[in-house]
Amino acid sequence: MGLTITSIKRPVVVFMAMLAIFLMGFIAYRSTRLELNPDVSFGVITVTTVYPGAGPDEINNLVTRRIEDSVSGISGVQQITGTSQDGVSIVVIQLEIGTSVPETIDDVRTQLDLIKRDLPTDAEDPVVGKVDTGTDPVLTLVAKSDRLSPVEMRSIIDNELKDEFSRVPGVGSVGVAGGDIREIQVRLRIEDMMRYGVGVLDIQRALQSASLNVPSGRMTNGEREFNVRVLGEADTVEDISNLSVRLSDPSNPNATSNQVKLGDVATVSDTVAERRTNFRLDGQEAVAVTILKAKEGTAVEISKAIRQPLPGKKVSMLDEIEAKYGIEFLPTLDVSRQIEESLFDLQFALAFGIVLVMLVTYMFLHDWRGTLIVSIAIPICIFAALIMVKLFGFTLNTLTLVALSLAVGVLVDDAIVVIENTYRHLQMGESPFDAAVNGRNEIGTAAIAITMADVVVFLPIAFMGGIVGQFYRPLALTYATCVLVSLIVSFTVTPMLAARWFKEGEDPEHPKTAFARGFNRFFHGFADRYANVLKWSLDHRWTVFGGGFAALFATFAFIGGSTVLVPEDPGKHWMEAVQRGMGLAQPTIILGLLIFIGNLIRNKVRKVKGEEPYRGTWGILGKTLAFAAIFPIAAGAGYGYRYYYKGGDDVFKFAFLPPSDVGRINIDIEMATDASLERTSEAVRQVEQRLMGHPDIHYVYTTLGSTASGGFGAGSQAPNVARTQVVLWEKSALLDKLPWAKHYEPLRDTPDTTVAAQLLERIGQVPGATVKVAVSSGFDFGAAIQLSFQSDEREEALSTAIKVRDLLASGQIKGVVQPDISSKPGKPELRVIPDPARQGLEGISTQQLGGALRTLYEGNEDVKFRENGLEYDVRVMMDQVERSDPSLLGQVPVTFVRGNPIFVSEISEIEVGESVTKIDRVDRKPEVRVTANLLPGYAAGSVQAEIDRLIKEGNLVPENVTYKPLGQADAQQRETGYLFGAIFFGVILVYFVLAALYNNLLYPFVIQLAQPQAMVGALLALMLTNTTLNIIAMIGIVAMIGLVGKNAILLVDYTNTLRDRGLPRYDALVESGRTRLRPIMMTTIALLVGLMPVALAIGRGSEFRETIGITIIGGTLLSTFLTLLVIPCSYSIFDDLYKVFGRMRKPAEAVESGTSPTETS
Repeated sequence: MGLTITSIKRPVVVFMAMLAIFLMGFIAYRSTRLELNPDVSFGVITVTTVYPGAGPDEINNLVTRRIEDSVSGISGVQQITGTSQDGVSIVVIQLEIGTSVPETIDDVRTQLDLIKRDLPTDAEDPVVGKVDTGTDPVLTLVAKSDRLSPVEMRSIIDNELKDEFSRVPGVGSVGVAGGDIREIQVRLRIEDMMRYGVGVLDIQRALQSASLNVPSGRMTNGEREFNVRVLGEADTVEDISNLSVRLSDPSNPNATSNQVKLGDVATVSDTVAERRTNFRLDGQEAVAVTILKAKEGTAVEISKAIRQPLPGKKVSMLDEIEAKYGIEFLPTLDVSRQIEESLFDLQFALAFGIVLVMLVTYMFLHDWRGTLIVSIAIPICIFAALIMVKLFGFTLNTLTLVALSLAVGVLVDDAIVVIENTYRHLQMGESPFDAAVNGRNEIGTAAIAITMADVVVFLPIAFMGGIVGQFYRPLALTYATCVLVSLIVSFTVTPMLAARWFKEGEDPEHPKTAFARGFNRFFHGFADRYANVLKWSLDHRWTVFGGGFAALFATFAFIGGSTVLVPEDPGKHWMEAVQRGMGLAQPTIILGLLIFIGNLIRNKVRKVKGEEPYRGTWGILGKTLAFAAIFPIAAGAGYGYRYYYKGGDDVFKFAFLPPSDVGRINIDIEMATDASLERTSEAVRQVEQRLMGHPDIHYVYTTLGSTASGGFGAGSQAPNVARTQVVLWEKSALLDKLPWAKHYEPLRDTPDTTVAAQLLERIGQVPGATVKVAVSSGFDFGAAIQLSFQSDEREEALSTAIKVRDLLASGQIKGVVQPDISSKPGKPELRVIPDPARQGLEGISTQQLGGALRTLYEGNEDVKFRENGLEYDVRVMMDQVERSDPSLLGQVPVTFVRGNPIFVSEISEIEVGESVTKIDRVDRKPEVRVTANLLPGYAAGSVQAEIDRLIKEGNLVPENVTYKPLGQADAQQRETGYLFGAIFFGVILVYFVLAALYNNLLYPFVIQLAQPQAMVGALLALMLTNTTLNIIAMIGIVAMIGLVGKNAILLVDYTNTLRDRGLPRYDALVESGRTRLRPIMMTTIALLVGLMPVALAIGRGSEFRETIGITIIGGTLLSTFLTLLVIPCSYSIFDDLYKVFGRMRKPAEAVESGTSPTETS
């Protein structure tokens, strides 16, 4: 009370505090980084090692295994995943929750330094990176030029523009892909090598020893000092061609040596490197520039610096580049647009929600002063929350703005209760000062409890572990800050303004306007009808109390009945669904019989005592049967709803993340394992041509030789694979359909899932290619379905994976398409098997043999050519024509001994074999994965449950094979435990608050037993809107726990106040319900309309967060019913139980004190 009186008496202090909050909040808003999602560290470290020309087996044995062994002992490592494929090793290190990523990266680098000497000399140094949302790609620019050749364009981008982009504030790194890279090639001619007696090793030694600049020291001559350098590097390509190759015989060092020019045995040309990958935009070759932001960088600011006019200029950086170099950049990915659109949608939803809340408040209060007093709490709380966001180092992202949208309907709760109570005291004839103080004081304790019930349920979310904890921390703390500040506002600002703006003697309850009088008549009539229903409910309290739980379990039965799988005729499986409901009906009947028997015994006792027996004992049997019948009926209804209304589609769906239309579709093309890049390119070109002309497609860009996505997985890198990413036009939203909305480019109305289905039909069959089409989500978990099979015997894991893949391909599980396995045999290879005896006779080691062949076929690039300060590779390799002929492999001269060539076939055996395309390992054990995509409308979590069931029923996994779902299923299994734990602790903390409020350990159950029942509305809302239960929707359920408690506290607290004034319990409950109906309806409707813009997904990209609005709105509608009817019945029941326990405790206390029960009564 002291704070309230001080605020009323010293209004200037309050106004100054308000202005300070507005000023600091505005500064915080302007200086806070804008992001799409919160900064999340996934605890994932990657080690990428490139070993050109090596196959999966060599990569696995020589690189991946050694890296895995070196990092396995690092503290905090949870799991190590290794992927070995053509030319690259990728080791992914998953850390335990709470492990410091920067410190672990340092440990990883230290371990890699220790094993560098053990790695192949031709392998590049391992590159260590991390996966988090703070360093994601923010801008992809595709370069095209009509004036420059591909090699010139790539050279300018690599040597000039890459550095220019890197200097933009906030940019962390810049990647370049596509185009031609300049390379000096020394193509050896086998025929000329034989003529001059030159071996591969001779040429290698000549190039490495001659192409050097060697610093030789310094020389001092008097007062002058000179540096001494030996300049052996070639200045021109012609110099390389004129390089002398000394012919010597290692077995006879004293023999006279001869020399030949390199140009006599090789063709030296200034050309471009052979492509192992390629990049195309709309079917034309192009160069892609990917810009990644630094940890503290902002996608919006980076995009503005590059794409928008520079300060003081009329042109942007891209415009200047095009004018200077003739290179046009097309932005195929600009995350800033998605961020700005998403934040604009949330800001609009927030502003629209505020307006709706004000209208609702005015509708109930029908006074502009009261409405303004209530509404002023909203901006104060929002600006205070923005200060907290800045202080905690959060970004202004989707989750922080969702928290503000969620809080809008809640912020006015305390103010509404204060104003409504102040109105009552004004009507009683009190002065505005006394009315404001007394109105605040009367509900002071309840207001604190109401606020704390909201806060404590979110606090565990702010501090829970896992990725989901990092993801939701900004939301929880932002929401908690808003609600706490709203409590302070209700103690200070609200009564201060009420004491000054209201006048003594006015009667707000009897307004003069026609609308207000009509609304009051309607509401009073509604309150009268509610009071009658409440009286009936109290007269049948056990029926109403049990009905709440019956509705909850009937919902579960409905869901259970809908999960019955029907392979043929749905009409034959009704009883199976009904039997699932009987599982709940049986305990209900048993419980009802026990209650019936107990009442019979109690009535007999009362009869013996001469007391009147309780009526309605025999009615218990009828009610029991009625309640028991609900569950099988609900199960049968769920079954019928699925198969006769939804055509067999899942009724209740669950997934880790909600679907989000980001406007990108991935098309993966895979050829036979022996396909070359050219052959793959031909197939991809057919796909590109069939995509052209679709009205919803903006860009089509293709990466040949790779399907890597840059997320958690390594994808595939091989000449037989490619990924075509289709960039769609932005999807129109409700706001775009408004008459004044401006569109600067075409918009689409078709969802991305529908477009994907259309594209799959357009593409059809491509000869020799497997084509997979899937929409891209905002979070890259890879394929929707991912199944891991591990075993010490790789063949056992492979055979199990093939059986499961065939199961998915059989169509037994609806919605599953394009099943595949990660590793496929059949890639042809030529194996050179050394003969140690013959090698010893000729003095040639296996290392020399392998090095010579590697030079001829992969090429050796140890020597560099420098020109104008730039460095280019000099690649020594066999001539392309001879390199493409497998029959010449045995005729390659490794070296010459005593003037005679030593051919590969003389010191080794050559055979043809097959290898796998990729080798996966998890925790140093072989792994094979099965992947599959889903048709639109199918949820990953629901389908995964059916897959698990069929695998178990079919006994498809042997004992020596370990099976584990990955991707979304794995994330859901790991992360939902944290979320359920937070919900559990939230419920416990709410109990602590309620127990402290009532000074009673039993009364909190009056409210908390009704909290699970509020889930009925949330679950029904998800099913009716065909929305998945996901981690976003779970936040709505968390919010419901607090909301049910808030309204119930308001009702129960006033009931206790009336009972303290001498009113009987029954009359107090009826009067409390009638009196608190107005504030309860005001706060409920304010919350509903505040979240309506979120639930309706009125802006672009709002699908991701609409589930939280749907869940809260559905749950709130039912929780209001629970508060108004079930809570009074619960209060009545538990009050009787409390009296029973009290009577049982009093005799025990009397015995302990040595007195009789009659003496203590």
